Amino acid sequence: MIADIYIFLKFGTTIKLVFGLPIPDPKENDDGVVDKVISLSRDLHELAERYQDAKADVSSPEEILKRYEVNSLSFAVYIQSIGLGDEDGEVSPSQDGTTVRVNVQSSVEFVSEEAAAAFTTLIRKLDVESVEELESLELPTSADELVAVAEEYEEAQSVVESAPDEARKLEKKLNQQVYSLYSLNTEARDLVDERVDKPENPLEAKVRK
Repeated sequence: MIADIYIFLKFGTTIKLVFGLPIPDPKENDDGVVDKVISLSRDLHELAERYQDAKADVSSPEEILKRYEVNSLSFAVYIQSIGLGDEDGEVSPSQDGTTVRVNVQSSVEFVSEEAAAAFTTLIRKLDVESVEELESLELPTSADELVAVAEEYEEAQSVVESAPDEARKLEKKLNQQVYSLYSLNTEARDLVDERVDKPENPLEAKVRK
């Protein structure tokens, strides 16, 4: 990527030719442009890290639970009552106010709709498929932490969905600043644009470290 060219030139040996284009020494350019490149590069790096962390949480919600103290549902203070039927029964949760119907025979009553909604979200994302799995499930014992886990998952999902577009915008800004840094004219910019790969999701192209 264009940013890689800049980083190599900034911290390594000066190269006189990239993609067949002679490039000037960036030291001769405005320090303000250098600062913008550094700032945008840092923003892109931080976004890539957030994206990878969020992607890991979405693919494995259990990782979020590891950041909290958990216990069996019998210790959950946000549950008023549990009525579970056949252990082999399938789990297909639906929320109705403070009640979560696990299936036709089973339901869980909560102290608040917020806790019920968080519980519903989590058992769906954790792929709980049977009443037996539900009985052995360990979740945070406080309502605040239960809601926090569900919110962390939803936030991670939001990052995974929105970060690629944000990254494309950042890379476009970064590329323009690097073009300016190396005083590339329109013809040179077009040539570089033509030869540089543009992945659909720049955050999947590689992990920046």
